[in-house]
Amino acid sequence: MNKLTKNKTLIIIVLLFKIANCYSQDFIINCLKDELKFQTERFKDSLNKPYFIQFNVEDENNYNIKSSFGSIISSECTHLRYFTPELRIGSYKLDNTHKDDANQYRRFISGRQTQQVLTIEDSVYQISKSIRQSIDDSYKNALESFKQMNKSYNKQSNVSNKNDFTKESPNEYYENPVTLNFNKSEWENKLKEITDLFKNEKNIDDAKAVLKYTYSRNYIINTEGSSIVQNSLNVQLIYMLSVKCTDNNLVPLIKTFNAFTLEGLPNIEELKKQAIELKNLALQLKDAPYAEPYSGPCILSSSASGVFFHEIFGHRIEGHRLNSITDAQTFKNKIGETILPKFLNISFDPTVKKYKDNDLFGYYQYDDQAVKSKNVNIVKDGKLMNFLLCRTPIDSINNSNGHGRCSIGMPVVSRQSNMFVTSSKTCTDIELKEKLRKICKKQNLKYGLFFKDVSSGFTNTSVYTPNVFSIIPTVVYKIYVDGRSDELVKGVSLIGTPLTMFSEITNVGDNPAVFNGYCGAESGQVPVSTIAPSILVTKIETQKMQEVKNTNKQIVRPDLIK
Repeated sequence: MNKLTKNKTLIIIVLLFKIANCYSQDFIINCLKDELKFQTERFKDSLNKPYFIQFNVEDENNYNIKSSFGSIISSECTHLRYFTPELRIGSYKLDNTHKDDANQYRRFISGRQTQQVLTIEDSVYQISKSIRQSIDDSYKNALESFKQMNKSYNKQSNVSNKNDFTKESPNEYYENPVTLNFNKSEWENKLKEITDLFKNEKNIDDAKAVLKYTYSRNYIINTEGSSIVQNSLNVQLIYMLSVKCTDNNLVPLIKTFNAFTLEGLPNIEELKKQAIELKNLALQLKDAPYAEPYSGPCILSSSASGVFFHEIFGHRIEGHRLNSITDAQTFKNKIGETILPKFLNISFDPTVKKYKDNDLFGYYQYDDQAVKSKNVNIVKDGKLMNFLLCRTPIDSINNSNGHGRCSIGMPVVSRQSNMFVTSSKTCTDIELKEKLRKICKKQNLKYGLFFKDVSSGFTNTSVYTPNVFSIIPTVVYKIYVDGRSDELVKGVSLIGTPLTMFSEITNVGDNPAVFNGYCGAESGQVPVSTIAPSILVTKIETQKMQEVKNTNKQIVRPDLIK
């Protein structure tokens, strides 16, 4: 065989390998297309045929490693595939998800079937069998809801002009699969090295490092002609400490690192350095005094401010809430009105993948309803301009703006993505502290509070309970008016009501930071980001946090007994 023939043969072999590999990678989308065609044909002569069908598949690889005090507690690798169908019977105007005052939850329990676990092997028979069983169940549920809806709808005196579902232009998008190079033993050793640094500290009751690495390949296909295949990669490395204080109370400390890839995390030396800094902070916290209930001014750091805006503001502009009479609807009918200080602007942009050197968890190309992601300006110069929307219309807006999101198996609602909080006027951290001291003097207070780190927060938007919020800080300092050194305190929780808190924001820092996390709401857990500056608030309230006592009967840790 001459050289030219050999080269041709090699090229053919490579091409055949690529074609075979491509087919393997596209196996799921090909299966979904075949099944969608089958179901469309199956229902075409049905009196109550679905006017819209969508299939979602999440092919998920999870790597979870947990270490404590230099030892591995658990190390797991899982691969799962989940299938969720959505069937809508009726029309875009009126379908089985229609929600009325008598049944506010119809939209959340009809038309979408609980997730079905698929085989992780590329078996046409097994996958088709599971899909068809799931669709049979979904169709029965949708049909029953449609019949019940018709009975209820015909009795309504006030019929809404809103459609139940928006018609959107079809989209096609395909991302190549990602090859993961995960060295489990290497990361086990790293986590052991990190947590071993806490081993000899008797006042640290527990010290864990948890690595969560998730690679999801998401598939969406529907009868409107959309076909979406996209990837989602998230890595979280979390340090979790439980500090035993001198009064035998336990106080938590948390440090989180976020990235899209393992390479995006700090190197091992930096991770160990951060662990040592956290350990030193824990030792300071054990002897820190408890903060008494407080009413007065405070500064929220950039990361704390991010949690604040996400919880207190973000959930109130998720558009689907405006259709629910059980929601307080804080900003309904307020488009064009001033709802925040005039120097503040807020937008949500899931198309942005990075901010400076930080990966943004709220990034995606298409939402879970196959709608292209887009930047949405929510607040401009303090005025409300828009809401976040999925394919459920609200009174003032009829189309999605790419914010329909959910966990697999959950109903899609409008959710947050990447929130950007910006200001037309800013000041430095030093200036913020000086302004805080001036306000304290004016209010005859000896100190103000600085919330440096927070672990989480929650808010309530229901009409059945007070619309309050709570932010759970982990690192709080007193800033004294007389200029003495800042004092670390513990046991404090930031509470309040949203509209009052918004009106008390007077100044904004010039140091925006990223807060990445997972947000839980009606449609499950979704990854989000907030990019926000530090803020000065003239009036806040705090309350004492619930004490957690050390119930361990052993006075000394066994590993420290000599």
